[in-house]
Amino acid sequence: MLANQHVQELLLLMDTDKNGKISKQEWMKFMEAEFDRLDKDKSGELTPQELELWKVRVSSKSFAAVGK
Repeated sequence: MLANQHVQELLLLMDTDKNGKISKQEWMKFMEAEFDRLDKDKSGELTPQELELWKVRVSSKSFAAVGK
């Protein structure tokens, strides 16, 4: 994947106000949802085992529910 395509896909996923930029608030909301997805035991902490599952998949299907 070309870097520019990767950036465009990240914008589509994270840029909730559709202004062509990712604010700190949008970034944090996205990463909070990703943390919650990884925290399988809902302990509020990520174990090494949970971190092994971390693969940021850039696709609208993978993160369609982020922030919802």
